[in-house]
Amino acid sequence: MDAILERPVLTIDHLPLTIYDWSIMPNPKRRHSKARRGKRRAHDALRAPQTTLCPNCQEPRLQHRVCPKCGYYKGRQVVQVEQT
Repeated sequence: MDAILERPVLTIDHLPLTIYDWSIMPNPKRRHSKARRGKRRAHDALRAPQTTLCPNCQEPRLQHRVCPKCGYYKGRQVVQVEQT
């Protein structure tokens, strides 16, 4: 019974190929053109954040955020802001 449950010890010759065996790794046959690279990167540009004017103090602020200048959100004061 014990002989059935025991697995044979594998030596280095029986190990499967690893990622370090570079002969089987896929490599590009041709260089990708600048146009192809540019098409892939077309959507990677950073955009300026959308801002709106605060209805209380008319300062630009991010949408759906408390105004950092006056502390108002949706017509009521949510955060106490120090006046400098």
